[in-house]
Amino acid sequence: MMQKQEILNYIDSFKDLNILAIGETIIDIYQYGKTLGRAGKFPVVTFQGETEEVYDGGILAIKNHLKEFCKNIDIYTWGNVVYKKRYIQDNQKLFETYKYEKKIKSKKVNISDYDLVIIADFGHGFIDKQVRDRIQDEANFIALNVQSNSGNMGMSTINKYSKWDYICIDEIELRLACSNQFEELESLIYERFNGINKIVSITESKKGSHVYKNKRIIKSPSLAKEIVDTVGAGDAYFSLTSPLAYLDCSEEMIGIVGNIAGAIACSYQGNKYYVSKKRILEMIETL
Repeated sequence: MMQKQEILNYIDSFKDLNILAIGETIIDIYQYGKTLGRAGKFPVVTFQGETEEVYDGGILAIKNHLKEFCKNIDIYTWGNVVYKKRYIQDNQKLFETYKYEKKIKSKKVNISDYDLVIIADFGHGFIDKQVRDRIQDEANFIALNVQSNSGNMGMSTINKYSKWDYICIDEIELRLACSNQFEELESLIYERFNGINKIVSITESKKGSHVYKNKRIIKSPSLAKEIVDTVGAGDAYFSLTSPLAYLDCSEEMIGIVGNIAGAIACSYQGNKYYVSKKRILEMIETL
């Protein structure tokens, strides 16, 4: 059984890590308003905007979740900035739009200088084969998240990567990578990662998560009590568990800390706030 102080000691040791977060910059826009009904001349719904909120997403969210815990965390991003705008009425998302805007690349970094490289691949085409090869050749430890979303139609999976040390994806993303819709989840995890001496987290939203390590799986329950928005919860889980995986923590600790982070992220809209050290410590005390 884990002790509270053991968890706190590991989290405190994050401050000594030199971390590089690589991925796409996303700006999340929440447009609040109300529908006015069907347009007079066309079969479309009219939406009246009222207030708008803008949050950092993508690789910026990863950095923001970790900045209170780590003294040294840099980001490397490039290509387009993706603006994802969600239209909301009474806390219900109605539809979403994407917009791409060309931006200047980050300054070149020496990947091998970092203890841990966190890859957040959102599948918008900016992490191409050349960049992937460089990361895989130079990184000392790779924590990998490859997301499936409406912008890539399930064609962005972990299969693009041949080298990694920790993977964190959700159940759908695992099923897409395995082309397997129906098999029981634990059997699928064993089938996909059998013989691989790595760490894997499979998140399942309200069901919690499965963590695979040392040829065994530990299931951790969800700790979310108040769910305002699940957008960003997976990023929070991934952010806080990546350093734990680098430090070779137990399956139990990865699952518990990850689900604490996910629960905190579910309690507010999108990436309006970030997982603070204070909130993490408060939930550990409560548990």
